[in-house]
Amino acid sequence: MWYYVKNDAKKGPISDAALARLYEDGTVNKDTLVWTQGNKEWMPLGSCVFYKALNSKRESALLRGLRLRNAFFRTSLITLIAVFCAKICLSIERLNFLFEYIDGKFASKALVKVKYLELFYADSLTFLLALAFAVLAIFFGYSWIVACAGNAVSFNKDFPYSPKIAARSFIIPFINLISPPKIMYAVLASSLAVLRRKPAAADIALVGLWYFFNIAAIALVAINYLAVPSTGGTEILYAHMTFSICTYGIIVCALIFWILLVYRVSYLQKIFFSDAKNPADK
Repeated sequence: MWYYVKNDAKKGPISDAALARLYEDGTVNKDTLVWTQGNKEWMPLGSCVFYKALNSKRESALLRGLRLRNAFFRTSLITLIAVFCAKICLSIERLNFLFEYIDGKFASKALVKVKYLELFYADSLTFLLALAFAVLAIFFGYSWIVACAGNAVSFNKDFPYSPKIAARSFIIPFINLISPPKIMYAVLASSLAVLRRKPAAADIALVGLWYFFNIAAIALVAINYLAVPSTGGTEILYAHMTFSICTYGIIVCALIFWILLVYRVSYLQKIFFSDAKNPADK
């Protein structure tokens, strides 16, 4: 059984599990004076063997959660890159088909129809795959951001964003386009700070390029589907297909920078949780 001091008042007795819950919700911390049977005097919780076991168990759970979310999110992003690369190849194939049709290289209309249907079905399949994996990426991305922001809160109690609010700002980016880079930079900076490091120019550039390609991808998708006509004469169709290829290329760049940022943040947080000598307790 444990006793602890809160607001200059001694409280208790409480069980190990109750003390663990008080530590989790922030009622007590490593500097809180505690006493249990066998101790000669009151001492900070951080000096007790129980604190080390408690912190190690908590960090192991957080590390397992981070690894799992990181694996699922990164896998969905890599799959999306593969799907969009396939979309680019199909779009180039459709352009070649258009040129061959214009040049009269097809001997009959039946061959034109067969080739067109092949490309149409392949394009429809890749679109459905892209949609399915985009939904998965959003789901796993939400979970990953919640985990990373939650870890940032554990690093720094003054972290300005709650995990769920941080994640929602990515799911609905049009509400505030400034929040995502600020949140991601805050998570990255917090992950560096707990390791006694400061953001380098490469870290700032990574967040900046990640945000740039994300905004560019959103803008090009909107322009492609709202402003560029997909039907009409040969020149209009050629312009639409060319613009689509550029749009898919920018989406691939955005996904690549997502992977780089996921790797960077997850790597820093894993260093903290995997280090037996926890920098936060030095």
